[in-house]
Amino acid sequence: MRLRILQNAGMLLMAAFASTDCIAQNDWLSLCGQCLSPSVYKKSGIGTANAVAEAKVTLKDAQMWCGSWQPDDKDCARQQLATPEAKSVYRVSANCIAGTITAADEQKYTLAGVWTSDVGKGRVRFRDAKGAAVGQDEASGGLAVAGQWELLCPGVKKATGSPAAAGSSNASPSAVSQFASGDHVEAKYVGAWVHGTIRRVIPAGQAGTQTSYDVVLDNGRRGILPASMIRSVQHPTGSAGTEPESEVESTSKPVMSSMTSPEPDPCGSKQYCYNGQLFTAQVNQLILAQEPRYRTIRMNVVFRNLSNAPIILGYAAKSSTIIDNEGTAFYPVSGNAGDISAVGMGVVSAGKADTSFVLEPGQSRNVTFQLYRRQDKSIFGTSFSWNAKIVQLRVLSNGQQVTTAREFSVNIPDVARLAEI
Repeated sequence: MRLRILQNAGMLLMAAFASTDCIAQNDWLSLCGQCLSPSVYKKSGIGTANAVAEAKVTLKDAQMWCGSWQPDDKDCARQQLATPEAKSVYRVSANCIAGTITAADEQKYTLAGVWTSDVGKGRVRFRDAKGAAVGQDEASGGLAVAGQWELLCPGVKKATGSPAAAGSSNASPSAVSQFASGDHVEAKYVGAWVHGTIRRVIPAGQAGTQTSYDVVLDNGRRGILPASMIRSVQHPTGSAGTEPESEVESTSKPVMSSMTSPEPDPCGSKQYCYNGQLFTAQVNQLILAQEPRYRTIRMNVVFRNLSNAPIILGYAAKSSTIIDNEGTAFYPVSGNAGDISAVGMGVVSAGKADTSFVLEPGQSRNVTFQLYRRQDKSIFGTSFSWNAKIVQLRVLSNGQQVTTAREFSVNIPDVARLAEI
């Protein structure tokens, strides 16, 4: 299989951008299921004891909200911008070490583990100042607070220090920023933890909402990975690339060549393939184009159902990003109707879930993901790493309600850049 990147394929993308004014989806604040989502214009200390973000509603934010909730009201955006909520400046701050956050409602909350069921399953949960659990329902606002925490402390799901460390400038960085260039680590690769070395750290400001790492694995693979796919070597020995004997994957030889598995890897020798156990996702085409104002990427991904039952998948809005090996980030395409970067798969966003993408057992379907960035002087990389959240949906027995069964953090690293022949 060949991965094709075309340097001057602007015409292929013109139709996708002709009817909408595209904006980069960097960060926004989650306030409630049907609230305007203000864009973040200032942030600092992401992942540390002093994480801060400020946001305000822009015209594009109002247009996106109107496209979702009042698509037939031509005066909707102007009316929304005139509301007190749209004129406010929202500020959130967190101590990612101690597990505390002052949310957009100006209330303080404390991290209390993760939700184990319902729509917020797998996401962080909180207690309020009185110690009461903050619910997942719209009125309680637990999921909104979780979204704000994920912006300030991406990947952090438990406190790693005491509240007394809240104002300390000497507090240790959280798990998302604890590694440095030259560190020996273990990285998740095709279902296994593989030894590798960090070549460089890509700060959050260059790579979206979280710090990323350029990692070279002992099996020869290289890619830019999020912190959630990296862990420390708990008991390193004198030989780089060996693992502690207590680990399940432990071996004195290269991990990938000696691991045993009860089931064959469905990705096998396929390049650019993600194995989610329930499905695989494989990049089979990536087109790069230069526009006068934008650089654009159009990527074709094949999803295949590995289970023996039908599954419903959806793309989590605004979750798709591509980061090249120079630290240049590409973001989803959005317009008045919200995130339109996934063509062929339904979008899952606040209060809405499109269940149209159904895979029968063994069935494969193609989805096109479109990402872009404004033209600047940044250097084009030679490899690309794609991250996105794919959600498994479940329609309840009444046929009227949809719930999230599981979320998958899809990561396909090190997609090589090849010349057109």
